[in-house]
Amino acid sequence: MLIDLLKKGVISKDNLLFDNYKKIDLNEKQVMIVKMIMHISKSENKFVTPRVVATKMTLSETEIENEIEDMIEKGLVKIVAKNIDFSPLFLKLAITSEQEYLALEDKSFIATIQDQLSFELEEEQIKELANIINVNVSKKQLLEILGSEDTINTYSEFVKRIGKLINNKPKGITKFNWLDN
Repeated sequence: MLIDLLKKGVISKDNLLFDNYKKIDLNEKQVMIVKMIMHISKSENKFVTPRVVATKMTLSETEIENEIEDMIEKGLVKIVAKNIDFSPLFLKLAITSEQEYLALEDKSFIATIQDQLSFELEEEQIKELANIINVNVSKKQLLEILGSEDTINTYSEFVKRIGKLINNKPKGITKFNWLDN
């Protein structure tokens, strides 16, 4: 979803880059090189080369070439018809950001589940539960299990109830809750 918003220009590439560059292993020099190339490409109708970029920065042409080569090796930049393509960079930034958001959302949901159980979940149980949420059962269904009148006293009892729910799910196209998504 974030990728689509980025492509439509709804999300600022600058903000995405500055907020997340460390997460994809970019350094500050590389960020400034990317921004300078984007700036030159917009403002001047020139073919952007390391030499042109070097005239606008305090980095040498060689340093700029080395940093661009590093980004190419990391798969963040492509050279297409003598132009620099930053789409892999922004795609990776968007994916990383979205995955981080989903992980935080899952942690919050797991905390909600733990609050409703009469026992503490261990780390391995939390990982197993997160996997179940991502593959088999919706969050709404898990909350319905917890909201039932019967108290759940152990993790194995909780997993058994989840298993019953999974086995009773209809197969095929009706398996997906179209209204819940």
